[in-house]
Amino acid sequence: MNRISRSIVESLGAEMFHQLNANHISRKFNSYLKIANLSQFKLHSLRHTFATNLIHLGVDVYTVSRLLGHSDIRTTLIYAKMKVDVMKEAVNRLTPDPVDLPVEKISS
Repeated sequence: MNRISRSIVESLGAEMFHQLNANHISRKFNSYLKIANLSQFKLHSLRHTFATNLIHLGVDVYTVSRLLGHSDIRTTLIYAKMKVDVMKEAVNRLTPDPVDLPVEKISS
């Protein structure tokens, strides 16, 4: 948990975890969504956003897979939907900048 997440959880206090069990997590989360006036958002959205943001920031898929607790890395690849710009940037890394090339290669 990063410091922003920790801050949010701490601000909600013990009430957030009061009588919390596996059967009540979604219900409690949904009640907080209503308080925050957020619609079309699900608990799983947090997990998806977490994974997608890590991948877009350049964290390798294996590390993201471990953080999510996936036993099969193919499950994590679902979150690796890249933006077109990110993919173009990756391909452009294969072509060196002319500034980095020796002068004789530029003139030929």
